[in-house]
Amino acid sequence: MAVEQTESEVTIESAEVESIWGPRLGKLTAGLLITIVVGAFESLAVATVLPDTVDDLGGLNYYGWILASFTLANLIGIVVAGSEIDRQGMVPPFLIGIGCFAAGLVASYCANA
Repeated sequence: MAVEQTESEVTIESAEVESIWGPRLGKLTAGLLITIVVGAFESLAVATVLPDTVDDLGGLNYYGWILASFTLANLIGIVVAGSEIDRQGMVPPFLIGIGCFAAGLVASYCANA
């Protein structure tokens, strides 16, 4: 039984799969990985210093508020950054986020120094 090919048939060519560590995507992959690791360290730092912060604020009843405000700030930041990425592309919101993160670290250091 012979099968005839018509002009309307679509041929699929085998596509070469590019590695995420390849020359085109390697820097992007490394940058995203570093950003995720820094964010994870921030979350660990908040959880680590939270008992001392609660003592400084004067009560255990603030523990939930501190954790909820940190989580809410992350949630709002993700939503706002996602909409800005859709409008402007990835680079401007990413740089603004990194700048805000660095400013927060500097402000935290200055407040505790």
